Amino acid sequence: MGESAKKDLIYRSNEVDVRWLNGAVTISLGAETLLLDAPPGIGNLLSQRGMLAGIQSVALSNGRLPSVGGLLPLLCGLEPHRSADTPLVLRLPFGDERGSAVAASWVRGWPDKYPISIDTIMPGVSFSVGNLEVETFPLRMGMPRWLPSQAVEETVGLGWRVQAQDQVIVWLPGAVPSRLLSRICAPADLVIFEVGVLPWPRTEQRWRCSVSEAVRFSGEVPELWLVGDDGGPVQVVGQS
Repeated sequence: MGESAKKDLIYRSNEVDVRWLNGAVTISLGAETLLLDAPPGIGNLLSQRGMLAGIQSVALSNGRLPSVGGLLPLLCGLEPHRSADTPLVLRLPFGDERGSAVAASWVRGWPDKYPISIDTIMPGVSFSVGNLEVETFPLRMGMPRWLPSQAVEETVGLGWRVQAQDQVIVWLPGAVPSRLLSRICAPADLVIFEVGVLPWPRTEQRWRCSVSEAVRFSGEVPELWLVGDDGGPVQVVGQS
């Protein structure tokens, strides 16, 4: 399926605009946008929608390819919209070096480009992006491994709660089922919850939530977007 074939999900309230773009989440308040995760193709998607100029900061949930695989092309696409004296802030989960390695390749390979500031985040740390207030939470997450033998390895992950004016947006990338997920979701106006869709190696440990679990953990949220780890929407519950 091509980059543009999957449906965008869009939520709007006054100046707040939230979008699901094939595995990434954009949260905009006025002209400023926070990008959560950088899956393959995200640079092209943002360019097609005229959103590159508004990106103020990029934050990655984990080091899995669906989170970091599009970072290098994204950095290239952002160049016409950056300045030499204003670093792009890239926030990464503490303990996972893969996002840093991609960013470092940009800095080393193209040292004459715009600067990047890398901020490694401990779960529980809060920060601001313009008028957006962002909270982070620790998530138990898995990463499939196919060679030399099939397995799922635990990896560092972050969940997100973003306050935008009077709206609270939660983004939960695929995580182990846990009551913590309910605590992250309550209260919120929009929850974006990733469930397992792609085939993974079979293990005794359950690494991803089912649709029914995601609905249960999300509680009575006014709007719920269930999205798959393939980058596509699964189900929308509620109306904007």
